[in-house]
Amino acid sequence: MKETTLLAQNRTGKPKQLRREGFIPGVLNSSDTTSFSVQFEAGPLKKLVSQQGPSAKLRVSMDGTESVGFIKEIQRNPVDSSIVHVAIQLVRQDESIRLALPITYHNREDLEYRDLLLTIVKAEVTVAGKPADMPNHIAVDLTGREADSTITPEELNLPAGLELQDAEDEIYAVVKQARRMEEADVESEVVDASAVETVAESKEND
Repeated sequence: MKETTLLAQNRTGKPKQLRREGFIPGVLNSSDTTSFSVQFEAGPLKKLVSQQGPSAKLRVSMDGTESVGFIKEIQRNPVDSSIVHVAIQLVRQDESIRLALPITYHNREDLEYRDLLLTIVKAEVTVAGKPADMPNHIAVDLTGREADSTITPEELNLPAGLELQDAEDEIYAVVKQARRMEEADVESEVVDASAVETVAESKEND
């Protein structure tokens, strides 16, 4: 899996000031529970998250030393969803880690062609394994899925070396039959008619 290297700098100011200057404040958490307040250039960090997702694996370079890590948490502005803070967990290559990986679904157009919809129940799967075995996401192919079928751990096909940490009967998504507009209109007419009858009966009783 491709690893991007981000340059971490010692934090030099308050969060608002850093963001105005083109940086994003963050924290590096090491395996021994030590934490360091840092800042990253906004451009490279945003590009990493955009291309590899919110649990991206990366290398962090700081003071001439490189470490392997994962994005642990991203805080966003509630108004425009811009990244305002990031927490990165540094790990050793030989240690087993626990991570929530996002699930991506391919070929949704196959469902739409057959008037089917995908309803997401849980967007991530929690796994444990060595850093080298961790992908950025878990991909699921929706081709040929039928109505009322579910996406469970069995359909995720986890890569070798990863152990599922969720329940074995966990449901991540459900394929449902899309409601046609004509059916919705008919139901709406029935409801409206019932409402008229109820009002008419109420007036007669008065």
